[in-house]
This record gives sequence, C-alpha cells and structure tokens, in this order.
Amino acid sequence: MIIIKNAIENIKTNKLRVAVAMIWIVLGITSVIVVSSIGNGIESVGNKNLDDSKFRKQTIEFCPNYESDINPDFFEPFSSDDIDKISIIKGIERVTPKYGQSGGLSYGGQLFVEDKDEFNEFVEYTDKLKLDIQYGRGFSLEDLDRKTIVIEYTTAYNLFEEEPKSAIGKSVDINGEQFEVIGVLKDLEFSSSDSQYRQPKVYIPSKALEELSNQQSFGSTISGLEILVLKGYDVDEVSFNIKSMLESIKSTEDGTYELTGGNEQAHELDYMQQTINKFTSVISKVSLIIGGIGIMNIMYMSVSERQREIGIRRAIGAEPKDILLQFLIETVVITIIGGIVGMIVGTFIADYTSGYLGIEAIPTVAVYLKAVVVSILTGVIFGSIPAYKASNLDPIKAIQG
Repeated sequence: MIIIKNAIENIKTNKLRVAVAMIWIVLGITSVIVVSSIGNGIESVGNKNLDDSKFRKQTIEFCPNYESDINPDFFEPFSSDDIDKISIIKGIERVTPKYGQSGGLSYGGQLFVEDKDEFNEFVEYTDKLKLDIQYGRGFSLEDLDRKTIVIEYTTAYNLFEEEPKSAIGKSVDINGEQFEVIGVLKDLEFSSSDSQYRQPKVYIPSKALEELSNQQSFGSTISGLEILVLKGYDVDEVSFNIKSMLESIKSTEDGTYELTGGNEQAHELDYMQQTINKFTSVISKVSLIIGGIGIMNIMYMSVSERQREIGIRRAIGAEPKDILLQFLIETVVITIIGGIVGMIVGTFIADYTSGYLGIEAIPTVAVYLKAVVVSILTGVIFGSIPAYKASNLDPIKAIQG
C-alpha cells in the first residue's frame, strides 16, 4: 500500500513529465479506437453488401467440350424437372431459367419504328457501364423498372429520318413491346471492315431484358439457370450442391456444368475486407509501439532524475523489488489514465472521421476492452526496462549521483 501511495505521490509531483508521457499513450490508444472503429464500420458495410442479391446470385451453364459433336437441337442440358428439383434444395430462394444458345445468353432482335427496322444486339445495362451520352440522358433508378432503352447514334440515325436527337422520348417496338428511348450515344467511328461485321447495341435494364428473353425463347432450350441463394447460406456450398446434383443425373461426357456469378464478387469483397483489417491492425500496432517507446524514454529520464531518491530508499531498507514495483505502478497508472483519455478522444475523432469518410465508425465494447488491456500491457512491457534499471542501481553510487 505504501508503494502505491509513493507511486501516486511521485506522479503528482512530476506533472509535466507525466503529461508528456501521457501524450504518447493518448495518441496510441486514440489510433486504436479510431482505426478499430472504422475497421468495424467497413466490415459492417461489407456484410450488408454480401446480403445484396447480386452477391447471392449464381449462373449455372453447360459448357460442351471442344471435341464434342452433340446436336443442340436434341441435347437438353436443363429441364423443367431439373428446376423443380433444384428449387427444393436447402438454401435456394429462386431459380430462373435462361434461354438462348448454350454457352452464352447474349442475343439480339429487331427494333421497329413505323416502317423502319434495325437489328441490334441486346446488352444488359449495369451500373458498371459508362455510357457516353450525346442526346438525352443515361439510366436513373426509376428507369430500371420501366421499359426504357439507350441506343447508338447510327441506330437513331437510321430509324428517325437522319435526326438522332429526335429519338429522345419516342417509342421503339421490340417484340411487340413499346420501349421509350431515353438516350442516344455519341457517334462512334469505325473502320469500314469493323463496321461491316459489327452489330449496333441497344442497352436495356435487366428486368425488361429478362422479359424479352423469356418472350423470344418461349418453347426453346433452357441454356442456363440463375440461382438466388437465401440470406445466411453459403453461396459456394449451395451452388456446389446444385452442380453435384446435375452431374449425378445428367451425362457429362460431352461437357461440364460451370458456375459463374456472385460468389466471385463476394470473394473479392471478402479479400478486400481482410486486407483492410490487416492494414488497420498494422497501423494500431505501430502507433502503440511508438507510444510505448515514448513512455519508456520518459521513464528512463525519471530514473536518471531520481537516482538520489532511489539510493536513499535503498539505504533505509527498500528492497530492489519494491523499487521495481513502484516504477511499474507509476508507468501503469500513467498508461491507464492516458488510455482513458485516449478512449474519449478516440471516440470523438472516430465519430468525426465517420462523417468525413461516409462510413459509420462502430466503437464496440470489445474495442474499449482492447484499449484498456493494451494500456496496461504497454505500461508493463515498456515500463519494466527502466523499472528494472532503477531497482538495480547501487545505493551508494545513486546517492552520490
């Protein structure tokens, strides 16, 4: 008890030195709180994104071998019975058949305006596509649920009497359905050989394109299945179960069933989260090491300044372990107080940073417990070296200075 009292008295006596030492640990703990909280926020955003349907989708297609001589008119890679069996597999939310030629789901069709028509390749619009619009506008969120299209300059030129700009707001007939033209792309220049073989493209939202696909392919061969996995289920595991089931009931001598889709994006997102977590962990450790070294230097100064005091205490009967314990207690008390201040400062900075970065910082109880433990460990580890030095000073030499 006397040792603790002496340690606290020495801390009160040397306020300036203690304040300097505390700054180091405050910076270290602040960085732990801020970095860990932002790391939790990034992980939370990542987990929410993984619940998005685009990360839970898988497409299963049959890919024939190069040397295969199967006749696509007679070979049926998927059937309605297969869809029924897949739909009852645990973890499946929805199964949607895809139509078209096996090995690819892209297709095209005629665009009609009165007595004119143009053949275009249908392209599904995604937010990754950067459309270079000359007239009108690109797709908005509302457009994605409507029958809207963006067409190329040449298509607009040919369909609307050589006035592409007049296409905006007009209707185009595709398979008996009316689509509103909301945008015309800038004119693209191609060489004569390229333009001869290139099909112009029309960009259509996925929902409308899927409806067109089903209309065009009524009664045709199912070339692929789009699987939507329920939230909470492992996309890879569920998809592998479906692949194994198909391979067990179908002949795979002429090809294989392949999986493409959301799990690849999920892996990329998971890898990015792990990289960020490792990066934040490194920053925290470096900050704490710097803070610990700062405290160690301050305590070394304290030992040098208090050699006479240490010598007198040893001369009147204090054991080396008493001196060691006193300096350790001083260091731990300084780091705990600095840790508390660092947690308060870190909480405010994390809140400010979350608004600046647009990512909610989440300082959990585990983060604060980690900060407390780290504060104590920093004091013990980095304070033990100067404390050991103080406990081993020769009393006579210490008194003489």
